Amino acid sequence: MATHPKKSLIPSTFYDQAKQNRRGFYWLTPVVVLFLYLCVMGVFLWLQRLQNDSVMFVTIDQETRQQRLMMVILALSLVIVVSLLALWRYTRFRTHAEAAQTAETGFRRAMENSMSTGMRVFDMQGRIAYVNPAFCRMIGWNEADLVGRTAPFPYWLPGRHQQHQETLDLLLSGRTPSSGLEVEAQRRDGSRFTARMYVSPLRAPNGEQIGWMTSMTDITEPKRIREALTAAHERFMTVLEGLDDAISVVADTSDGLELLFANRTYRRFFGAQSNGHAELLGGRLGRFTDETVEIYSESAARWFEVHHRMLAWTDGRRVRLQVARDITDRRKHEEASRIQQEKVQLTSRLTTMGEMASSLAHELNQPLTAINNY
Repeated sequence: MATHPKKSLIPSTFYDQAKQNRRGFYWLTPVVVLFLYLCVMGVFLWLQRLQNDSVMFVTIDQETRQQRLMMVILALSLVIVVSLLALWRYTRFRTHAEAAQTAETGFRRAMENSMSTGMRVFDMQGRIAYVNPAFCRMIGWNEADLVGRTAPFPYWLPGRHQQHQETLDLLLSGRTPSSGLEVEAQRRDGSRFTARMYVSPLRAPNGEQIGWMTSMTDITEPKRIREALTAAHERFMTVLEGLDDAISVVADTSDGLELLFANRTYRRFFGAQSNGHAELLGGRLGRFTDETVEIYSESAARWFEVHHRMLAWTDGRRVRLQVARDITDRRKHEEASRIQQEKVQLTSRLTTMGEMASSLAHELNQPLTAINNY
């Protein structure tokens, strides 16, 4: 990658020159051919002059002159053939290099256009040096509107330039977390979106850092879904925590029962341990049928109506769901009602016995009265 001291070290297009091996002195081939052409013309002129010069014709016979002329012509022809061969090889090399460069550039362009992640490059001064098509589609601005610009950028949210500037300063200082940053931006049409941005240094082939590469992914919809799921989970947990029933979920392990979930009521009675769940099982650890029983817990000193069933946990394991309702007050009321009922029944029996005794006394008094009167 060529560097220019007064220009950005990062080209504005996604283009790398094809790697080429150094071909020494091939650039001199056209110069050599031109020089040989001038030599041939010079020899031709020299022969013309030699023919017109009588002194030369006297000193050099015809046969010797022809031999020398043939040697010069053969030498020049050989040099020209070698030069043309070298020029052909150089032209062939350049053609192959340009074809490879075109193919590589086309491949890089295809990759660049197919990426869904927005890529952006800042130089060391914070100027945008490159944006890919995905980034342009993400924010609605084209490459010409962004490359070469400095802060504030057109996709910054109005009224929040100070916050965006602090994020940019954090980026240029290399202090961004490896987990990325969550940033907000504004599209050209005024709509806003949330993106996850990751930053990495951009280095030249010699190892010198020439900028910062950022990758951005639109997380607006995933964030909305995550927030909706979080809100639904919070509502569900609010309902579970507000129930007066003790709800717990345990899994069978080699070390006993593992408590996976316990609501506030369960924790109030038994703490964050699985002992309460095991106690309320009442010795039915090996049974997996749905059932409802009444169990007295000695640790809580309370009566519970326990419903127990098996279900599949989030990781696929079969776990035990237990819903225990405190029925201590109901049991007390039932016991008081039973005692009261027994008292009523006893009173009723006593009353009945009294009535029977009175009736019996009346029946006995009548014959006795008759006897006395007789």
